[in-house]
Amino acid sequence: PEGTVEALVEDANNGGDQLAKILKLHVVAAAVMSTDLTDGQVVNTANGDLTVSISGDTVTFSNGNVTATVVTANIEASNGVIHVIDQVLLPAAEAPTEKNIVETAIADGNFETLVAAVQAANLVELLSSEGPFTVLAPTDAAFAALEEGTVERLVMDAQMGGTQLADILSLHVITGGAVMSEDLEDAQVITTENGELTVGINDDGVTFTSANSTATVVGADVPATNGVIHAIDTVLLP
Repeated sequence: PEGTVEALVEDANNGGDQLAKILKLHVVAAAVMSTDLTDGQVVNTANGDLTVSISGDTVTFSNGNVTATVVTANIEASNGVIHVIDQVLLPAAEAPTEKNIVETAIADGNFETLVAAVQAANLVELLSSEGPFTVLAPTDAAFAALEEGTVERLVMDAQMGGTQLADILSLHVITGGAVMSEDLEDAQVITTENGELTVGINDDGVTFTSANSTATVVGADVPATNGVIHAIDTVLLP
């Protein structure tokens, strides 16, 4: 509607974040060419997911709230690529979450291995408590990338009273606050329940690095009643 842009700019000038949230929905932390896209693909933006649809030569992006069609593709820049679209994508209305971190991970469907590991390591009660916590959540694909048999061995060790699995998972838990992506700074050192991680911020996105591994954030700022989840593509190892 008329006046929307002016209202958003005024909100931003007064410290609001509505404009930033809209713009972040249009930013992907990678140079994705049109030839890289597939029908049904889910693309992670800086503020939620978009679903790609391809029909003939027509490419659209949708977040379930607005669907935008690409009118000019693959405009290359020194630090990425631009696709011109015919609609402004708008974030879906933010409904208050009613799930804690564990319940949110279960409902998401991309963290089945993580949930099983949390259960095996007896961390469900902790991560269901008041918090607040920040959890770096390896996706199922991240666990699948570990050496074959690793997850099973760690779960068995936990069932026999070992702490290897809990030690690994604790490296993914930050207590004392819900750390949002906008709170992070390049080279910042974050203290977890089992050591420190170094934050990296560059054109490729946000990374967390431990003594032995680096993980990239693939889904940021997933809210829960007792904190926030950031999905990562690699299991961090102490």
